[in-house]
Amino acid sequence: MLTMGQKRAIIVFPALAVAFSVGCASAGSAPVETQAAVDSRPAATSTVSKASAPSRLAVDVLAEIPVAVPAHDDSGYSRARFSPDSDLDGDGCTTRWEVVVAESRTAVQLDSSGCTALEGEWYSAYDGATVTSPSALEVDHLVPLKEAWVSGAKSWSKERRRQFANDLSDERTLVAVTVISHGPKGARGANLWQPENPAVFCAYLSDWVAVKSRWGLSVDTEERDFLRNQLLGSCAGSKVAPWGAGARIGGSSVGPAGATSPAGSVGSPAASSALDVLARIPIRREQPAGYARSKFRHWVDADGDSCNTREEALIDESTSPAQVDMFGCKVITGDWYSTYDRVTVTDPSGLDIDHVVALKEAWDSGAGKWTAARREAFANDLSDPRALVAVTASSNRSKGEKDPPQWMPRNTEMHCTYLSDWVAVKSRWSLSMDESEYRFIEKRLKGQCAGTTLVPWGSASASSPVTTSPGTPVTTVPSPGNTVASTVAPATTAPAKGGAVPTIKPGAFCSPKGAQGTYSGTAYVCSTTKTDGTPYSDGRARWRKA
Repeated sequence: MLTMGQKRAIIVFPALAVAFSVGCASAGSAPVETQAAVDSRPAATSTVSKASAPSRLAVDVLAEIPVAVPAHDDSGYSRARFSPDSDLDGDGCTTRWEVVVAESRTAVQLDSSGCTALEGEWYSAYDGATVTSPSALEVDHLVPLKEAWVSGAKSWSKERRRQFANDLSDERTLVAVTVISHGPKGARGANLWQPENPAVFCAYLSDWVAVKSRWGLSVDTEERDFLRNQLLGSCAGSKVAPWGAGARIGGSSVGPAGATSPAGSVGSPAASSALDVLARIPIRREQPAGYARSKFRHWVDADGDSCNTREEALIDESTSPAQVDMFGCKVITGDWYSTYDRVTVTDPSGLDIDHVVALKEAWDSGAGKWTAARREAFANDLSDPRALVAVTASSNRSKGEKDPPQWMPRNTEMHCTYLSDWVAVKSRWSLSMDESEYRFIEKRLKGQCAGTTLVPWGSASASSPVTTSPGTPVTTVPSPGNTVASTVAPATTAPAKGGAVPTIKPGAFCSPKGAQGTYSGTAYVCSTTKTDGTPYSDGRARWRKA
């Protein structure tokens, strides 16, 4: 075991670098190698268990994981059967404190036992929060114990379950995250819950595959289809490093507070052609029987911050700081640009939060077979601005439950973006398309929208409306040299002098006056007057054609 005075090796968890000491420091104890605990683990079938093996595409590793038939059975499960938070190496430090001490980004202050952390600094990859008190942390089993039980651990020996629950041989098994981010996950599978922090979406899925493969656990068909769809779509190119290799493949890039995150595995796979993503979506007849809007529970407060999904979306998408009632998280006013009909709104009562793929459409396309928890996750998906968008109530109600062949935004400049967003959502949630829907979209992606691309799910956040880097749009449309972001929140701040000209949303409030922007190849200026020189009645600057 390395003592606190010894140098730690740097390992990488999604979107963060952590210092990984092999064990806790016991007062007056000599160094003890925790590898003994690793070596004593019962062998587990794995495609990535040898440290000398090359990194592999996560989708290829997934293909070798057995599929559970029949459905998973959780009978007999109890957390106690895994003996979590044990002291496998006998150094007096339980697994929780081994992980907490290991993952602090600063030197940890320990109590007299040499194990319990009193103070440090931790970055929670699930929600991007930084905390200094270990009481705010939970050590998460990336593949929850109950999920492991139903995926094969039910038949394991007591000792093997204990080894799984306390696995310190690789940073992908256990991770210190905030209690508030851990709670909503519970025992949910990767297809039912993903981290709130979109930057770690792809890494979370590849880590899920790595852990399941390492321990010879199965996947069910719904879980497999979801993972495969993502690893071929928004997370294409994600890889699984050899077990125990520490840092991920692909190098690293600077993350929060100087932490590092692996390039190529955390939200950085290259953009895919919308047409290629469409080609991977199955064509099936719709299954409308049994639909009821109430089967998609919304709007919920998934993160426990007192703001439900509607209010969260309104706050995120306002182009100016939204005014929120401090009691009950009710948005009172803000500035919104409705991309469907090019209308600017300041009163949230005039807005609907549109599910880009309507709930009825989702039901007909496969959600009717989902669990209630997964339907709730779909209906409240804030992980990417392509899922939910604030638009005028009139435009949303005009759309209703229609798919693209039946309805397209009145704003024709949004058509390519709308279609690519539709494809992105269907791909993200492993939904099918009917024949007419598929052919309608295919024809346009080969025609006026040829060249449209999709970046990985979660690569852009509606909470960051300023687009000062045109190289990282949510959607790239075929106008040469220009991009259109599918987030509805327009750019409101001009780049620094000499910087790139941002892509903006026409009619949105902006600053500073005189700033330059572009939209669909047309130059725009931030101005307090209309093109004919007439001042806007409220005196505020808006993006208008130059």
